[in-house]
Amino acid sequence: MWQSDHDQQDRQPTLDRRATRVGCGGRALIRRSTLSLKMSFTEDTESHEFGERSGGPVAVSGVAALGGILENPVEAPAEPSPGEPPQSDEAAAKIEAMKADLIGRADRMAAMADWTRGEFLTSAGCSGNITVAPEHLENYLLACISYFVWVEGMLGKVDLALDRRFVVLESTRLFSDGERDLADCEEAMRAGEEPTATQLLGLGEVTRAFQVACAHLHTPAGRHMRQTLLDDPDYRLSPHLDEERIALAWSDPELLGTEVAARVREHVAGSEGIARCEICASLRDAPRDEQT
Repeated sequence: MWQSDHDQQDRQPTLDRRATRVGCGGRALIRRSTLSLKMSFTEDTESHEFGERSGGPVAVSGVAALGGILENPVEAPAEPSPGEPPQSDEAAAKIEAMKADLIGRADRMAAMADWTRGEFLTSAGCSGNITVAPEHLENYLLACISYFVWVEGMLGKVDLALDRRFVVLESTRLFSDGERDLADCEEAMRAGEEPTATQLLGLGEVTRAFQVACAHLHTPAGRHMRQTLLDDPDYRLSPHLDEERIALAWSDPELLGTEVAARVREHVAGSEGIARCEICASLRDAPRDEQT
């Protein structure tokens, strides 16, 4: 049977860069080491795709990291690259506006996860060395904004700071497994039978949610996860939540987060217009009208 996030949190009351989060499903064992989560939409290479897979790699020069870009003014090149017009004041102002947008999003998500901005950027994969030429900076920042919008939307689906930290880390891993194709990652979170990855995330099942999402990626990593996860009959027959988490949704909802606990109760017991999950209800046959 699958280990719940609550079980894992009992063994890991705090999160640091050495932490390992494990999810078990039948014969599958998938480990997520935060030490390997150094890149998301950026890589330690001499090229960067900026999320546009059809456009091919973009040659860039000058070493930088997103954290450094956000903290420091961007200097225009002394001379424009061949074929490129000189940077105007309007273009520079646009870059600074995008940087301000990213700083605001980073600070907001850091606060949600009880991190500093630096800790968030590191955990989100934004601390690795990359190379970005000034003429490509706008596209790079636009890609970063798109990624931050995606992550921030998922952070709002869980209540606890620890869960939000794992969402950031698992988002980074999913983006890497999806070969930096943000559209594929977004679709993977919605794809498949219910409960989808997004719905599992709303139940507080962070690890399982991202494993299910990975299984719907159109990449080698996705195909491997699909074979080890979705094709496993033990997974298909296992409850989406364990008995303890179900009980806590009624007895002590704050331990799950009040919004998550409400969704767990709705998933297990059902509500008006929503049928209960018979697999999970078998662990606790809660009356449909029972609420706390």
